[in-house]
Amino acid sequence: MLKLKVLEQPFTEAEIHLALMGMNGDKAPGPDGFTVAFSQFLLGVREKRKIVDVFNEFYEDKSFAKSLNSTFLVLIPKKGGAEDLGDFRPISLLGGMYKLLVKVLSNRIKEVLDKVVSPDQNAFVKGRQILDASLIANEHLVLEKILLKSEVIPVGEVEDIEMLAVELGCKVGTLPSVYLGLPLGAKHKAMAMWDGVEARMRRRLALWKRQYLSKDGRITLIKSTLASMPIYQLSLFRMPKLVVKRLEKLQRDFLWGGGSMERKIHLINWAVVCTQKESGGLGIRKIDLLNKALLGKWIWRFAIEEDFFWRKSGKGTKVRLWTDHWCGNEVLAQTFPQLFELAVQRNASINEMWDSSLGQGGWNIRLSRNLNDWELDALGELLHLLRDLRTSLEEDTVIWKGESHGLFRIRDAYKLLAGSNVINFPKKGIWVDKVPTKVAFFAWEASWEKVLTLDKLQRRGWQFPNRCFLCGCEEENVNHILLHCTVVRALWEIVLALFGANWVFPEKVKDMLVSWRGPFVGRKRKRIWTSIPLCIFWTVWKERNRLAFRRGSLAIQKLKNSFVCNLWSWARVYMGEESSSLIGFLEWLAAP
Repeated sequence: MLKLKVLEQPFTEAEIHLALMGMNGDKAPGPDGFTVAFSQFLLGVREKRKIVDVFNEFYEDKSFAKSLNSTFLVLIPKKGGAEDLGDFRPISLLGGMYKLLVKVLSNRIKEVLDKVVSPDQNAFVKGRQILDASLIANEHLVLEKILLKSEVIPVGEVEDIEMLAVELGCKVGTLPSVYLGLPLGAKHKAMAMWDGVEARMRRRLALWKRQYLSKDGRITLIKSTLASMPIYQLSLFRMPKLVVKRLEKLQRDFLWGGGSMERKIHLINWAVVCTQKESGGLGIRKIDLLNKALLGKWIWRFAIEEDFFWRKSGKGTKVRLWTDHWCGNEVLAQTFPQLFELAVQRNASINEMWDSSLGQGGWNIRLSRNLNDWELDALGELLHLLRDLRTSLEEDTVIWKGESHGLFRIRDAYKLLAGSNVINFPKKGIWVDKVPTKVAFFAWEASWEKVLTLDKLQRRGWQFPNRCFLCGCEEENVNHILLHCTVVRALWEIVLALFGANWVFPEKVKDMLVSWRGPFVGRKRKRIWTSIPLCIFWTVWKERNRLAFRRGSLAIQKLKNSFVCNLWSWARVYMGEESSSLIGFLEWLAAP
């Protein structure tokens, strides 16, 4: 009742401030022409009284001026070349004051919504999840009547089912069926249950088939769209391994083949692609690990949600001293097996082993016999481990040990399942801010020595002589063509001369990017310095391909000019450097 009374109380300045500061201030304004940011500014100055007066007037009159609810209805095209009405989606641009009124009211209602909405309603109520309904339905295989969409589904042999359906105004359905977008009554391990997910993924790929998508676009679409399409089912069911392989093959083909799904060489192992960028991957999530992390949320909820449809819990001592994870990295029974064998109460709770009569309290480890001299060290280690731990009057709680905050998060669970493959990989030297992603992607391939140079093609069965297209003297491989070729060294010498630096070139591209640090270049030129290897790689690779496929002749001076102009272009377009001329840009780079 106390919470319900809050709904009828006058509005306070504190709750108005809380609601306003929690809103996005940069969204498009409505008919009043003011963004939320303007109201946030008013609340921070003396004009805040005007906002409070609007709320007081609304509270007293139980209504507000109709003009506050005026709306701009805007149609946003879903795709390029939109023509039909179905090609647009509508958005409503409301006035800032109206949005603030709604926000304050919704904040109040949120506090009591779970008291007035039936427990059977699982969606759109804080603390409830729509997946709970699917879980209950799969457990009970019962559907309530929902107007004309309802079906009566017999489980086993049911007499007069047709008559019952007529009486209820429903049609007769069969299992498996679909409930809330998830399969109901299907065999979860059956391949056929996942056919719909694969079909949706293929349809989405067909929409992109006619488009040219950059590597950046493909990676983004895999992360945001393809990987998220099966999330709903993955949150409730264990996906069969064969289905995982099929879906990941679609992702691999799309990454390397593009929207046309052409059969192209998959240069880097998918297991590497699915690691974090710090470990040399692209940060794409593996479906089977994501599936486990999503299902882990149910275990977490079962542990922490004491008052829910699956159980009711009262107060009590829950954590067992010897056999539960509560102290150290493993259960005490495993850390101290000899003491566990001698324990009088092996299933005793922590509370039972704490003796509050010992001064400020202390641990009373009851053993079946006196310890021998060689066993005393183990008891000393146990008491040392427990010395700073005390019981309290608070209820025992479950914590997630994967992170310091103690809460289970799917992202943290996925990281734990994926493991940490710590290698010295030049993430910061490859994924440089503002550098075109196609260039960074090429540098990533080069770091793994997976670029299709002549030596790689020979290993794949191509029969032709291996000679560097640039110098014509040595065999071509990725480290030679990007670092050690005499022609390419001319580009590196330009850079080192501009910055007045000396450099010992390592053997491999990856080691070069790891070591390419320039504390001597200053903060302003650091982004240019970091992007220089990528610019050289890209300039050289384009020239190499021109010589390989167009059979032209090499012009070293033209190659140098191309590199310098590319670097200047990147500095202006992507990094905000405002050098008015190429000469001015070079002088700025060479300045001490």
